[in-house]
Amino acid sequence: MNGTVYATGNYKHNKLGIYNLSGDLRIPTKVPSFLGASVVAVSAGTNHSLALYYTTNAASFGDNSYGQLGNGNLLETTAIQTVEASGIFDISAGYNHSMVTNQTGTLYVFGDNSLGQLGLGGMNDGTIQYIKQAYSKRNVPKQCLCNEHIGW
Repeated sequence: MNGTVYATGNYKHNKLGIYNLSGDLRIPTKVPSFLGASVVAVSAGTNHSLALYYTTNAASFGDNSYGQLGNGNLLETTAIQTVEASGIFDISAGYNHSMVTNQTGTLYVFGDNSLGQLGLGGMNDGTIQYIKQAYSKRNVPKQCLCNEHIGW
């Protein structure tokens, strides 16, 4: 794998990671922001996306109206953001929320929680980045999945 990231489809909210587009992409196009980076995985949500680097850091881009980019704020941006977590080994972008896990067993969830999809024992607007640590090193989640729900 050479780390090249391609995008196609709806351009709204900068969710493809290619800025200054005036229309949808109809053919796969290289995402220039990742040229030279060692991207090992990507995950697309409804209006945002995540990318996992070989260095165990993650990037996010697109809509951030619920804090789903994991950068600690709700500001709109046209730049690729850094997810505020380290040692990441899996990523998943959901409807308007995201989750990442790291090697120590920490599960980071952030974004919309209006349906309780962050698993925090309640429901709210999810505008704050949440961190939930619920695993010992021997029970680290191997994969995380999310849409309007989460699973690991």
